[in-house]
Amino acid sequence: MQTLHAIYENGIFRPIEPVNLPDTCEQRGAVVRWGN
Repeated sequence: MQTLHAIYENGIFRPIEPVNLPDTCEQRGAVVRWGN
């Protein structure tokens, strides 16, 4: 399993570093809020 770090912006999750995933792979995620 790989951990991805991403920013949610304008309705899209954008990774903050390159990821190596095959096209059309399914993802699950948890949202962690930092700060306020």
